[in-house]
Amino acid sequence: MNRNDSNQNKIALFELRRSQLLKAINRSKFPRNASFEVLPVMVAVADYASFCSGKDNKDLLCELILHHIHNEEDASKFSNRWSLYAQIIDGKSPRGEWIIGDKSQWKNDDIIRCATAFGDVLINPECAENYDHAPRVFRGILETADFATEIMLPVTKVLIGLFKDFYDN
Repeated sequence: MNRNDSNQNKIALFELRRSQLLKAINRSKFPRNASFEVLPVMVAVADYASFCSGKDNKDLLCELILHHIHNEEDASKFSNRWSLYAQIIDGKSPRGEWIIGDKSQWKNDDIIRCATAFGDVLINPECAENYDHAPRVFRGILETADFATEIMLPVTKVLIGLFKDFYDN
């Protein structure tokens, strides 16, 4: 498979995973601009997978970003979100506002930590702009449990799949 075929395959996989994420998120009552919010976390995960596998996908990732970002304001927001997820991958602890129970099990996996931060952004919109200092949002136990199992479990599986897609291809 030549590089162009490989890139087309990765683009198709990326868009499939994007569609899967949007489907999962749009089932919730927290879809706050979901079509935008999925892009930075996906690019961060794909970039990290590329780094871990030793593959250079910078041009491909730039192409994907340019396909979805169309103005300066969105580019700035994208950059800030991508930076957040990169920090999480580098070891920053996610808030995990929506996690019920023991959070320690999430600390050892970079993609799960990234998904945790993404869930924080979805459930608490103020986290998107000021992750470290956004006020905590308390939700009912049933609402939080539903978000964790019905939304974030599928979202986490898709992000792990995206990592594997870019790591293996």
